Amino acid sequence: MLKDNSQIISWGKFLIGWPLSIISIAFITKLIIDKSSGLNLNFSEINIFYLLTGVFFFLIYYIFRSFLWRQTLKEKGYKINFRDNTYSFTFSELKRYAPGNIWSFLSRAHQFSRLGVDRNTLGISTLADVQQVIIGCGLITLIAIPWFLDSSNEFKLKLVSLFPLLIAAIAIFFIVTGFIYQRKFKHNTSQSIVLHSSILSTDFILPGFSANSKIKLILISAVTYFIFGVGNFFVLLSVYNIGFNEFLNLSSFFTFYSFS
Repeated sequence: MLKDNSQIISWGKFLIGWPLSIISIAFITKLIIDKSSGLNLNFSEINIFYLLTGVFFFLIYYIFRSFLWRQTLKEKGYKINFRDNTYSFTFSELKRYAPGNIWSFLSRAHQFSRLGVDRNTLGISTLADVQQVIIGCGLITLIAIPWFLDSSNEFKLKLVSLFPLLIAAIAIFFIVTGFIYQRKFKHNTSQSIVLHSSILSTDFILPGFSANSKIKLILISAVTYFIFGVGNFFVLLSVYNIGFNEFLNLSSFFTFYSFS
């Protein structure tokens, strides 16, 4: 009986999972075709070495993203095998490119619950994962501040109009994240304490993690998204011969652009 149930579950995973993965790949291909039609590029002039270097850095970035998620779970007491973690993380992230980003979150919860991670830890880690994107990208963006200040007046005006909205949205998100953690995952806290501690304590930054864990995860996140910016820089360099004088500024700018 147990064997029959296992086979049913296995077939269910196959029938639900692989079609979604195929849809994801098809959706990515469609996006590339749609966007490439608007680019006026002569592909014979593309520097293949720089393009492949950019692809290499994107691969390194993705490995770091997977490692960051593994480290997040490790800080909560779960030591997942690197191979299993990378496979499950990749499989779930592939769903992100299918219409409706909810599939990636559902798939990640499903994949890692199979590896023995409880729902509360998955919920806390998912909230932390989103915050890591914001914090990591924000730290790398600081590198480009002098470059932003030296840009055109039109670009500065756009930044001035965007910056307050961005800060407000981030602040609201972090406060809401703190409340969600306190209400949903910290069951031993009374409602009066929740209201007080969520606002006055620092637990709205990577809630549920120790101070040492927060520092470690933030540093890994910053390195991860800097690598992402470097990958974008080399892809740009493969098309436009801009040199390396603005390597740091443009790499951090691409990190800011992907975040905003």
